[in-house]
Parts: sequence; structure tokens; C-alpha cells
Amino acid sequence: MKQKVILLHGALGSAKQFEIIQAGLKDHFEVYLIDFDGHGNGKSTNAMSIELFADNLLNFVEKNDLQDALVFGYSMGGYVALYLQTLHPSLFQSIITLGTKLNWSVESAEKEVQMLNAEKIKEKVPAFASYLENIQAPTIWELMMNQTVELMLQLGNKPLLTSENLNKISIPVTLCLGELDKMVTREETQWAADAINSSSFKLLEDVQHPVQQINSRVIIDLIKSQADSAPSV
Repeated sequence: MKQKVILLHGALGSAKQFEIIQAGLKDHFEVYLIDFDGHGNGKSTNAMSIELFADNLLNFVEKNDLQDALVFGYSMGGYVALYLQTLHPSLFQSIITLGTKLNWSVESAEKEVQMLNAEKIKEKVPAFASYLENIQAPTIWELMMNQTVELMLQLGNKPLLTSENLNKISIPVTLCLGELDKMVTREETQWAADAINSSSFKLLEDVQHPVQQINSRVIIDLIKSQADSAPSV
């Protein structure tokens, strides 16, 4: 029986970003993709939140019988996976995060949302606007971005991951950070690794934050390595 793997996209992302990785893993794994509400094919919502995305993921797991899956969460997807695991400690077999921002505060949230101005992006970075339009269709990416701003501000006011609830996680967790990531710090990633008893921190050389700039082989190898190290059932 093949190991089941769930790939989770980040903020501003969609399942389409992981289709190449899904294809690269399909010979050895059952690979599942999900669009969180308001992203890609995910149903639209006017109230995005980490709690909503955690409910999306839990419903997806129950519908597809994915208990004990290996979960790879990129950026916000990693935050969702960790948060859901704190609520359901026996849900997943293991979790890998990559480029997940874990230190949320009012100040850090305000810094992040300054970069999320749809009109400025269309004017100054039209190639990125076209990319977002492509990966988000049929969702309107400008609406999705505005809702993401509200999500980040909400998270800044009320972070959902703390040392106390991260300490409840007992499954293997690998927290990965790209060496060239300018959004996430090594300190916050190491903080989470220290809070989770069964975790490890991995710094990836020459890896940046944007998932579209990461070689798919890096993510495929991370997942294969995590699966190989999992205890036999």
C-alpha cells in the first residue's frame, strides 16, 4: 500500500502549484491536493482564517480517509497543518513545513500586508499578476489577496501557534527553511522546532521563499526522505 501524502499550498497559492510535484511522487505515493476556501477551485468565502482552512483540511482528510497521511505544508499551509495537529494529536503520521512564518505579531502582520496591494502589483509587477491570475482561476485573485490581508492582520492580533500548543505535537515534524528566504527567519523556525518534542530543523541551501522559484526536486526529496524515516506500522 502506498503512503498517502497531502500537499498544502500557501497564502496566495493554489493546488495548481503542486501538480508537477504530484506527478513526481505518484509512482511511490498516493498524492492529494487541496485548494483552501477562496483559493483556486476552493469555494469562495468572505471570512478567510486559519481556523477555516483547518476545517477545510480536516473535512478533506475525513472525506478521503487520509488519517495517518504525511503532510507537506508550504508557507501558510504548514501553519494550517501544525495548528490542526495541535487540535487532533493523532491525525497525521508526520508533517513537513517549508518557509512557514511562525512568529506572528501586530508588527509582523502589518509588515507583510504592505506588499499585498493588488493595484500596485498589476502596475509594477505585471508578470506576477498574470501568474496569480493563472494559478487562482476561477477565483478572482484580487479578491483573494484582499481577504488574505484580513487573515494576516487577524493572525497578527491573535497568533494560533504557541509554545504550549506546539508542545502537544508528538508526531515527527521537519521544519524547513530556505537559506535565501527573506520572509521567514531562522530564529522563528528554530523556536517552533524547540517547542515540538519530535521535530527537527533543516536549512536548505540556495532555496528562496516563493514556491514557484523552488526546484520541485527539493520538495520531492524532502517528502521521500521523511517517508523513508517513518517507523513501520
